[in-house]
Amino acid sequence: MAGRFLALFLLAQVSCITATSTTVRVRDLRKLDLTNRDNGQVVIASGADVATVPLQKGAIWNWFEKMPFEVDAIREPTGTLRLQCDACGGAPWPKIGREAASLVQANGDLVPSVGHATISPAAITLPYQTCFVASGSKHHHCEIESRTSVTIPWENVVEADRSTSPVRFWGVALVTFGAAEIAGGAIALSPAFGDANYALSSRATFALPLITTGAVALGVGLWHLLAPTRAEHIFPLGQTPASTN
Repeated sequence: MAGRFLALFLLAQVSCITATSTTVRVRDLRKLDLTNRDNGQVVIASGADVATVPLQKGAIWNWFEKMPFEVDAIREPTGTLRLQCDACGGAPWPKIGREAASLVQANGDLVPSVGHATISPAAITLPYQTCFVASGSKHHHCEIESRTSVTIPWENVVEADRSTSPVRFWGVALVTFGAAEIAGGAIALSPAFGDANYALSSRATFALPLITTGAVALGVGLWHLLAPTRAEHIFPLGQTPASTN
């Protein structure tokens, strides 16, 4: 019984799992800072012209030998900003790799950032985790990953928007789990499947917690599947739509 109520508590704790994505458009492609989140160093500063700056170096296994790699941050003559890993595109099967990942495009759009954006009165900072070589089951394990952030002063922001949506695959898992628990509880209570020599009250002690936690899981799972994505416009810290004009 205690275990069932513990499961109910845990389900309540995870009931608000969401994914947040932030998009920003800038006026000037060069008026932003690119920072290496692993050491806090600004690798390409605001106002910098064409640049190629090493972010990280290392080696990963290529079957029976190690393959060296280097990830660079590159600002193009147009002002676009990207990360480059020349060796990563040749990662051997069953690994999968890519050579480049854009951060800031020529039209001023930053690649959507997944995670917690940091907002201050002066600027907005978007975190990025860019995977260049992935392995493991369904390529869920990242072997070469660059952790960077882009900081844009508010005077260079044309628009900034954030969308928050429930994690849909978590909803599928909860609905499946809830339906199985409810079915298990119903079977335990059913005279057709219950042992006649086993008292109904004893079976209910086992079945009711199953049905209860299953109902919670089912309800939370349906919320994750059906709740709409919430979109909002981001304003500088402490400001409102009326005070930004």
